[in-house]
Amino acid sequence: MLKSIFKYFLKKNIYLKNKYYNQTCYLFGNGSSLNKFSLKFFSKSYTFSCNWMLLHRDYKILENNIGYTLSTPFFFSPFFKNPYTKKIKINLAGKFFLKNFNFKKNNLFTSIANYPFLFFKPNVYYMHDFGDKSLSIKNFDLTNCFSLMSSALYSMIGITKYLGFKKIVLIGMDYLYDQPFYGHFYETNLDLPVNTEESSFKEKRKKDVIFFNEVQKEIELILLTPQESECSFIKTINYSDYFSTKEEKFTNLNTVSIDNLNVLDKLGYKYNIFYNNNFR
Repeated sequence: MLKSIFKYFLKKNIYLKNKYYNQTCYLFGNGSSLNKFSLKFFSKSYTFSCNWMLLHRDYKILENNIGYTLSTPFFFSPFFKNPYTKKIKINLAGKFFLKNFNFKKNNLFTSIANYPFLFFKPNVYYMHDFGDKSLSIKNFDLTNCFSLMSSALYSMIGITKYLGFKKIVLIGMDYLYDQPFYGHFYETNLDLPVNTEESSFKEKRKKDVIFFNEVQKEIELILLTPQESECSFIKTINYSDYFSTKEEKFTNLNTVSIDNLNVLDKLGYKYNIFYNNNFR
């Protein structure tokens, strides 16, 4: 019964299938490398965003941002379990997102578990995995099993494949570098390298290599990187070479308003907004 109800809400997604057949899309993560890039070079291109990208100062200049994903189940519920403290508290993050997201101009893709909290919002498209959480590009059907919801990156790739894009350029995906770094564009520039010898990292990287090799059999992938960063399992192009320009030297104070930074600092997500503390 419940499965049939879910499928009823998902069936409208069929209208999205191959809507952008054979086109190119730029997918934005939230990595700190975004502070080295100018969004003006992407303003006319098809783009897809996630998480807190809507807080970026120049997000509004992305004229063809066709989608936005926040796939976390129950993210918009009144109460939410903090991913760090594991305590259930009033959901300040969901409320903050809703305050800043323009539903009239943007399409939001999210877990169907968020339906009760967004049913009155326009341009919302729901996803569900029906119990299949395998990391496989084969499960990208937005009208049925969509298993790519464990991260915004996987979700964006699955959604844009369903939309028919043939070429995808990844921006701000710093954890895909051979030497990844912690941090987001809205945090202070930590430049703290990830310990690639940790077993948890090795296990995740192994799964990512398998997944992206699978994806690249069907879609052309390019990872846009700052200088001296590269990826051994995805084609890498340096930002400066790609646009024939120099890298920027922005900080979070340049790319996000002080009011929004203050809110992020109080969400309890252990974001390093104002202080260069090695808290990890």
